[in-house]
Amino acid sequence: MSLRDIEKEKTAQKARAAMERIKSGTPNNLKLKKRKNLKLNQNTVEIETGLSVRALKHHPEILTEIMNWKAPRIDSGDNNASDVNAVLLMIENEKLKEQKKKALKATRNTQESNEKLSDKIDKLERENKALHKRHAEMVSALFNMIPQEAVNGLFEKDFTPGNKNVVPIK
Repeated sequence: MSLRDIEKEKTAQKARAAMERIKSGTPNNLKLKKRKNLKLNQNTVEIETGLSVRALKHHPEILTEIMNWKAPRIDSGDNNASDVNAVLLMIENEKLKEQKKKALKATRNTQESNEKLSDKIDKLERENKALHKRHAEMVSALFNMIPQEAVNGLFEKDFTPGNKNVVPIK
């Protein structure tokens, strides 16, 4: 038996002991002790054992035990390998369902935000057009208030390139 197999078996024993503590409602982990409703699932076993998240994925027999305790096994005549695969598929299916829910919620939130921003842009564009129209009317009205003699004098300035008051556009 290799060192890796020995370590893997020790981890499995720790996980089984943690499962029994969780089943009896007497976990050692402070975080789990504070919970009012303690459930036996992969996450709580990992916390109680002191393993990292998703570390039990390398122990399909432990996952099978967790699932069998949660939902009694129906005799189907299949071997243990197919049970482990079924458990892993069920876990993966639940993860995917949760991801789908989150993605749909994010999509709805984004669509709502886009609709609000689109409405705001439309409103601002209408206000901008109204302001430009009002500005043009105001300039026209002010121009009409200038006496005709002064209007003729406005455009009699020398716009030749040699004039120092005018900066040529290059």
